[in-house]
Amino acid sequence: MTQYQQPYDSGFKFLLEGSAAEMLPHFLPGSEFIEERNIEVLKPPMRVDRVYLVLYRRQPHILHLELESGPDSEMTHRLLVYHVLLFEKYRLPVISIIVYPFRTSIVESPLQEMSGQEALLTFNFRTLQLWTLDARRYVEEHVLSMYALLPTMQGADASLLLQAIDEMIEQLSGTNLARQLLWMGTFLRRTEIVSPQDKLRVEERLNMFDTLLEQDPYIQELKNRVAIEAEARGEARGEARGEARGEARGEVKGLQIAVIEIVRRRFPALLDIAQQRVERVNKLDALSQFVGQISTVPDEATAVWLISTLAA
Repeated sequence: MTQYQQPYDSGFKFLLEGSAAEMLPHFLPGSEFIEERNIEVLKPPMRVDRVYLVLYRRQPHILHLELESGPDSEMTHRLLVYHVLLFEKYRLPVISIIVYPFRTSIVESPLQEMSGQEALLTFNFRTLQLWTLDARRYVEEHVLSMYALLPTMQGADASLLLQAIDEMIEQLSGTNLARQLLWMGTFLRRTEIVSPQDKLRVEERLNMFDTLLEQDPYIQELKNRVAIEAEARGEARGEARGEARGEARGEVKGLQIAVIEIVRRRFPALLDIAQQRVERVNKLDALSQFVGQISTVPDEATAVWLISTLAA
């Protein structure tokens, strides 16, 4: 798993929590959710994303979902290992699906182990490219649990996404609304489906909910984690601040450049939104603190929240 996989993986897992019954039939048509199963099947560092007991073709199956946000030629072999372990544990048919949210090269089924012309093993799995799904369909059918993923689907534009946001505001509240908006923004920034102009319109709408995100316990947990890690890495933070100040001779412009370069190096998918935010900030203390924080955040999801807190 690359460093860029984790935020989307976390978002995917969160979206499925509490909404699996509604979402799973869209990943495996004809399936019916029964219950989530323990994903601690493998020894560290190997972990499956999500495993469910479902009713499919009138009999119980194990449904295994893996999210892949980029190309990975080794994915089929890991998937086979997961498949075998899940089958050994549950002794039920296992359906393995790789979900791709963004346009990328994908692995092809089946995986075969060959001995000359003899197929010693044939492993069939499925792939689902979210960019092949019709975003309009989910809005027309009011499938709110899928709305955070709309930016990854064909037909997603500012008009449709703003309509979806309005519906979420009407139907959801509190923590659920805050997190849905957070992950919609995360997928929006990476997708190539939505035009830059439409992204900007939707971002402006999402930015109106910064206070709601700030108050959410989940976001507070991320904030606390950032603070703890920043404290543990105080020396590194000080070096980052010193480097930025030295380069800019204590001027705001220098710190802005430092922030943009750190984001470019660590979280390139967030570069555009970081540039928009940083250009509005003219306080030396705020920029200096942000340099240390963005240098040490553990993943892109936390960086998304951190960038969203920047204020002039």
